[in-house]
Amino acid sequence: MLTEEEYVRKSIELHLFFARIIKEHGIILYSAMIENNENKEIARQFSEFFAKILSDTLDIANENVSKEWLDSEAFVTNHTLNIESLTEKLGNLTIDKKLTEKALSLTPGTKLVNQEIISRVTDINKSALQGIGDANQIIKTVFFRMTNNQSFLYNYPELINHYTKEANMYKDEIERLMERAKEDPTHVYNTQYKLDQLMQEHGRFIRGMTNTDNESVIAKAEEFIREYEEILEKFKGLTPDVLDSITNNNLSTTEEFKQFKTYLTDRWLNSKLYMITMPIFVDHILREANYFLRKLKNFKLES
Repeated sequence: MLTEEEYVRKSIELHLFFARIIKEHGIILYSAMIENNENKEIARQFSEFFAKILSDTLDIANENVSKEWLDSEAFVTNHTLNIESLTEKLGNLTIDKKLTEKALSLTPGTKLVNQEIISRVTDINKSALQGIGDANQIIKTVFFRMTNNQSFLYNYPELINHYTKEANMYKDEIERLMERAKEDPTHVYNTQYKLDQLMQEHGRFIRGMTNTDNESVIAKAEEFIREYEEILEKFKGLTPDVLDSITNNNLSTTEEFKQFKTYLTDRWLNSKLYMITMPIFVDHILREANYFLRKLKNFKLES
């Protein structure tokens, strides 16, 4: 069982990552919709809902997060503010950059946990669970309309599915925390498998969204697609020794993928990359690689 201190810290760290991710799903979805209809408005609303979850978490996060998580750049990177500004400019929308500024100013620490902060964390957990259900419903509706010739979006249907997978990971992690459940080998296995799938999908999205004359980026994306496919194959007939090998393989592959995503973000900010999506996407998937790396390092420490 998790201690109350672990419950608070892990909940805060989870929301600092995932609430921003789901918020950005709403931004990308909103920007991809051509029709100004009810679904577009709902996408904007669920983005704002998770901005509020993130804001509420930031209010209690200072000195309640670990140095390792802050240093991982899973919450924000040194590119996030600039990418948000570029996304605002190109998408003709408004992003609350004060949330990013506040995240960048966080300091690590371990405050004494009292009943008030436990209650605030639990309220955030419950609100996030409700919001995930609502977000998944609109995503399900959008996916159905896209795949039945009822709507057009500047997104792949598989990217919409990808949003659902990440939202469900968020949901599962919140539920584990509310049960005070510690990570066990089954959870480590499931987490790595799911994140490997998501990383491979990132490779596919990069390949498919990049301007077709950028052959080096497309070729590199294809390399990562193959590498994660090889890792996923290793999960068949898994033993503890194989899981340790997979963890090591994931660490090296995902570190390389992180560097590639950093390169893409730099190139976009310097007008040397074009992709058929909002700029926030590249920083978004960079933070997801950083999240995976931090999880992997924690798995190694706790094994």
